[in-house]
Amino acid sequence: MTPKPVGYGREMADDDVDLDQPEERAERVPDYRGTGIVPAVVVGIVLAAALIAFVAQNSRSVALDWLWLDFRTSPAVLVLAALFVGVVADEVLGLFFRRARRRRLAERERLARVADGSSA
Repeated sequence: MTPKPVGYGREMADDDVDLDQPEERAERVPDYRGTGIVPAVVVGIVLAAALIAFVAQNSRSVALDWLWLDFRTSPAVLVLAALFVGVVADEVLGLFFRRARRRRLAERERLARVADGSSA
C-alpha cells in the first residue's frame, strides 16, 4: 500500500485504513508542501524596500556621459532602467536555456523509447 498524503483536514482518511494498526498508521505521511514562508519572496520584499529607500534618498538629478549620450536624470531612473534591462535579458536568455533543455529531454525520451524497443 502506498503512503497517502494527508493535508490539514483529517477527514480525508480512508475508511479501509485501520489506524489502530501501527503499520497502517506509519504509512500515512503528512503533506504540508506550500504552507511555509517562501525565502525568495522575503528576499524580494527586502530588495524592494532597499530600492524604495534608495529612490527616496537620491532624488536629485545627476549628469551622465556615456558613449554618445549626454543627459541628466535621477539615479532612481537609472536603477529602474538597469532593472528593466536585467529582467528582459534574463527572460531572453532563459528562453534559450529552456528551449535547449526541452530538446535534450525530448532526445533522452526518444532514446529511451528506442532502447526499450517501442520506437514511435
